[in-house]
Amino acid sequence: MVALSYEDWEGEILISLLSGASGYVSNNAQGPELVHAIRTAVNGGGYFDLEVVQRVIGRLQRSADDSLTVPIPDVLSEREIVILRMVGEGYRNQEISQRLNIASSTVRNTITRIRYKLGLDSRAKLIAYAYRHGLMDDVADGASVPDAAN
Repeated sequence: MVALSYEDWEGEILISLLSGASGYVSNNAQGPELVHAIRTAVNGGGYFDLEVVQRVIGRLQRSADDSLTVPIPDVLSEREIVILRMVGEGYRNQEISQRLNIASSTVRNTITRIRYKLGLDSRAKLIAYAYRHGLMDDVADGASVPDAAN
């Protein structure tokens, strides 16, 4: 489900995500964005307005403590970790594809594989996982991207 709301209070956004929403659109969204979000949700994808992602991350960072950061399991490849970081930062699949110079289908398949390996059933849970594991700040700082062999 994609949550549509007139309120952008971070607490409400977090409650929606914890309740199983696979996306969230801010109250500033225009018609085309709403249509895209709904279509994405109907097709089983996740959609998060970048403004919403930034607000939630800000809220989590303000309330986080160092005990939330735990090691990443060895089951993820370097490429999967990079993509997980980018998902955590709020990048959409197409943006990840363009930044890593790989096919959109490769990004989609990699995210599916990450979700399977980690036992997570939504993009929202991937974002929360990336946050808890301290992955999100490295993407913005220009983390190295492994070559296509990984």
